[in-house]
Amino acid sequence: MRTTLSLTALLVVGACNADHPLGRMDSDAGNSDAGSADSDTTGRWAEPDGTVRVTPTIPDAAVIGPLGPSQSWTGYIENYQGGDGFDNLRFSFATDSTGQVVGTGVFAEGTPPAPATDPNVGYPPRTTGSQGPSFWIQGFSYSMANGNLKANRLRFTLQSFELWSGWCSLQTPVDDSGMCLPNGQVSCADSATTGKCIITNTISGQTMTVDSGKLDLCFDYWVCLCSKTSCVANLSGSGPTVSFDLVISGTEASGSVTGTFGDHNVHFTRDP
Repeated sequence: MRTTLSLTALLVVGACNADHPLGRMDSDAGNSDAGSADSDTTGRWAEPDGTVRVTPTIPDAAVIGPLGPSQSWTGYIENYQGGDGFDNLRFSFATDSTGQVVGTGVFAEGTPPAPATDPNVGYPPRTTGSQGPSFWIQGFSYSMANGNLKANRLRFTLQSFELWSGWCSLQTPVDDSGMCLPNGQVSCADSATTGKCIITNTISGQTMTVDSGKLDLCFDYWVCLCSKTSCVANLSGSGPTVSFDLVISGTEASGSVTGTFGDHNVHFTRDP
């Protein structure tokens, strides 16, 4: 439903509708600091026009000790004008003895899309006339990143690209590209009517027809990071994120949010 697939409108990248080349800069091409996608999911990439793209490093997971009791909070983002219920948020969390936080956040009360099952089409399925993915989804449970509770100050970040964790795990890396599609010359001239794009291998001349939604995710938004053997969601923080900084006082918590929703005050009440 359209209401559950609302684009934040604060970070919009247009769908591919023109020719553009993509390519990889190999580690022996005069860049000794270029990483290997197989060894550490980092790499340095370049388009033929010289534009360099660098795959960000995925931070190591923090070691979490035994967790205390979980608590749940419900509140809102003050003066957020994005609509579609994204001014409402429910989160729950628990902490270990060092103050590290494990928890989730859910926007509004919508129903999230069903899990991805087809690696060859974009996810979630597009509605008629829509372009590009919806970065934030109602009802989806986003995991807290960089969660920390010190005294009565709670901080955490939600990462939109987590939505594609299941879809990325279905992908098969191609041509050692470090991405979920092979490098090549891309043409999406007819994608508005066919929903397809063409990737042409600039060396062999072979062509590959791909779903334009998948191409958006793999090339334009880079929601997946791939080694030679598998792909994972790009949770390095390079995608749209929102970060909360709250002060808890009894059953009330107030503070701020920054990120793709803009800078706003936030207010929460602890659930019974």
